[in-house]
Amino acid sequence: MEPLGELLGKVESTKTEASRRITEETERLAEQLEQAQSSIVDSNETTGSPLHDGLIVLYGNNLVSLPQIVGNYERVAEEIESQKGQPFITIHHYFEYHGCTGFGGKQQEVTVTSIDMGILRGTQLDFDYNNQTCAIPTARHAHIDDKNFRSEPSIVKGKLMVSTGLRGWLSTHFDLGTDLDREIKVDETNRFSHSEKIRALIVIVGKDGIADWLTKADNDRKTAEELLQVRKLCLALNIRPIRPVSPVQRAVVSNWKDL
Repeated sequence: MEPLGELLGKVESTKTEASRRITEETERLAEQLEQAQSSIVDSNETTGSPLHDGLIVLYGNNLVSLPQIVGNYERVAEEIESQKGQPFITIHHYFEYHGCTGFGGKQQEVTVTSIDMGILRGTQLDFDYNNQTCAIPTARHAHIDDKNFRSEPSIVKGKLMVSTGLRGWLSTHFDLGTDLDREIKVDETNRFSHSEKIRALIVIVGKDGIADWLTKADNDRKTAEELLQVRKLCLALNIRPIRPVSPVQRAVVSNWKDL
């Protein structure tokens, strides 16, 4: 029987060799993605998939370390493909710091919820190679966030940006590739937190899908609050509003009988 020290030494040696091989393979794949990125942009070459072409242009070798990006895009792209003319919503939760730090004050981390809604005007996600962006195809979309939930939604002309290739959080606040269904820690004071897990970004396509999501949400009060905002967005876009599905929701959404 080999001494224990020698056995453990072999284990460590195996780990080191495996790590070296993984590093080499990762570097090789990253180099291939960089080459593919240049070929698609400069020579109009293609992988055979417009979606995969777009992802390579946007993310390049980041796809090696963030493999979930491809699956997230494929899921949303599949839903968009067959639902042109249907409404869609994106629900985005992100952090802001509120409060003053002067005189010993302490800022509080608060989760902000923003909701956008539009009508699909195409069957594919729209990639812009020159600006390295991706958008959901729509002529205009309505936007509201919980800093202004008492006000009316704003109407934004043009497509809804969902990614700037990990470069521009200031312009989009979220990235479809990395944030879709990603769970985030929520401050207990946030009215949307309650007990359920909050996801950084939710994308729902189709009126049936939106109604189904509202029906199955974990917390009824939270659902009612968000339903009220969806109602406002529907009215802003002249879409027949989605009706409440529970007594609590009906109690929160005022004047529903008039719709």
